Amino acid sequence: MSARNSHANKAAARERLREERERQAKKERARRQLVVAGSA
Repeated sequence: MSARNSHANKAAARERLREERERQAKKERARRQLVVAGSA
């Protein structure tokens, strides 16, 4: 029981981390585009 629970928690945490990383990457890309557009 506890093993399955920890496995589910690990999967949920991994999903959350991946979402956060994707959001961060999107933000970085948008900022870079703004910088490029501003310097051009």
